[in-house]
Amino acid sequence: MTFCRAGAARSQGGTKWKEREILFGELVAKVAIPGSDVNELHALDVDALINCLLSLVDGRPVGSRQQNLVEVLNSFLNVERRQRYVRLIRTFARLTNRDALFEIESVRNKIVKARTVVQDDRQSVSGKIALALFPAIFSSA
Repeated sequence: MTFCRAGAARSQGGTKWKEREILFGELVAKVAIPGSDVNELHALDVDALINCLLSLVDGRPVGSRQQNLVEVLNSFLNVERRQRYVRLIRTFARLTNRDALFEIESVRNKIVKARTVVQDDRQSVSGKIALALFPAIFSSA
């Protein structure tokens, strides 16, 4: 699975449940993280993480009713359990030339708050998923 496959299943309103289950099943198989399953991906808000990353790639909201990328980032980081992804999101934004978004005060404030939370890394489920879905973007790092 690549970000193209993940992106193709997305719409402004998100991904339909059945399609999401298929995508998550493919992710679990591809990433092969011991102990991971579709339920863990739901608990980790992986669908929202993928939408956020796709939004940064596309330069517009994907799978969201937000009007722009600042709203996407603010909404994404407003959910406490997603704050663990801020380092991943910032790195991804830099690699997609969207790092200026983090200079906007509302986003910057969310980043300050999120930095107090232990961050996921490349070996985490979310890190492995991001690397698997976007290898070309991360290979430019």
